[in-house]
Amino acid sequence: MKTTLNINPQVIVVGGGVIGSAVTYYLSRAGVRVVLIEKKGLTSETSGACSGKVWLGTKKPGLHLELARMGLHMLKELRQEFDYPFEMDSECGEMYLIESERDLRFMEEFAAQQQAAGIEMHLLTKGEIGKLQPSINVDVLVGAAYSPSGIAINPISLVYAFVREAEGLGATILRNTPVEEICVEGSRVKSVSTDKGEIRTDFVVNAAGVAVPSIGKMIGIDIPIVPLRGEILVTEAVAPFVRIPIPTSEARYIVAKKDPQSFSQTDKSGVTCGVSQSLNGNVYVSASKEFAGHNKMNSTRAMKLLAQGAIKFFPKLESVRVIRSYAGLRPYTADGLPILGEIDGIEGFIMAGGHSGDGIALSAITGKLISEIITTGSPSVSIDKFRLSRFAPKNLQ
Repeated sequence: MKTTLNINPQVIVVGGGVIGSAVTYYLSRAGVRVVLIEKKGLTSETSGACSGKVWLGTKKPGLHLELARMGLHMLKELRQEFDYPFEMDSECGEMYLIESERDLRFMEEFAAQQQAAGIEMHLLTKGEIGKLQPSINVDVLVGAAYSPSGIAINPISLVYAFVREAEGLGATILRNTPVEEICVEGSRVKSVSTDKGEIRTDFVVNAAGVAVPSIGKMIGIDIPIVPLRGEILVTEAVAPFVRIPIPTSEARYIVAKKDPQSFSQTDKSGVTCGVSQSLNGNVYVSASKEFAGHNKMNSTRAMKLLAQGAIKFFPKLESVRVIRSYAGLRPYTADGLPILGEIDGIEGFIMAGGHSGDGIALSAITGKLISEIITTGSPSVSIDKFRLSRFAPKNLQ
């Protein structure tokens, strides 16, 4: 017989990454008794292995872009409100490099669409690129698209800020606590069993990142989220020379964001080259896109292509040493959008997963909307398009 732990939360949040910590904070701020359960340590998975950039230029016009815009504004406000600080560079912008005439034509259309959606983005000539980014090799480019909207956030410091603020509001954080079972009586969530005992609750929020499907299986639900591996190289600290972060060197990354079906599931690394520099001087080179299951090992092929691409655009990097490399797993959905909100047939089970590479950008707004669903029954922004039911999920029981 399971031991019942002597805590009585109204909500249990599963997952100690940026989404789970944001949900925990906003619930705590609303006066809800909440317990966050993390199987390892905070930021031990995706949130601790990402670049931490927030790009508006890559988001689909419509609700996805609107939520990202709201989330960006909220993050800027939280940085001023929180007692626990997190690192943010709110003036870095974003530049998309264009290497072919075909991609230039695509980006002309894409930039016009972004402008119509209220995101400042315009094309640059080689001369304009050189003025904004003096260290770049303009000879390999036909142009670039630039937007001042991008920001950079240290994702680890953001997670800890959410958690520390939530703890100050009464939240309980259980680290190194794997979830073993979710008990459902009738059609209602009743409790969560962990290796430390059982915890009774009214709501469970599934914010477990790439482990979201495993949590779903505990209640007989198939959740179509798969891990998409991304690899990153980090150099030694050097004097600043990457003035504007490069989210990607290839327009096909934008195509994949707009139409994920165009990015086929393959075991070959799809490598585009993004380059940015931290406030400490380390240069980050990213990122590959590879469906490799839960394998987080770096691949020689991807690292070689990342290094070659970075040197092509920034020749100075040829003499800069790489000090480490790592890989993270993005929780990927077929349409590139997160899965949010209640699910059909089981009361008290709330989805907050599948954010892919947009977890940082959508963290604050996701936390707020999930909190509203639980506390008021209705979010302030309709998220019907993000519900699990859009995938016609299969019941595994």
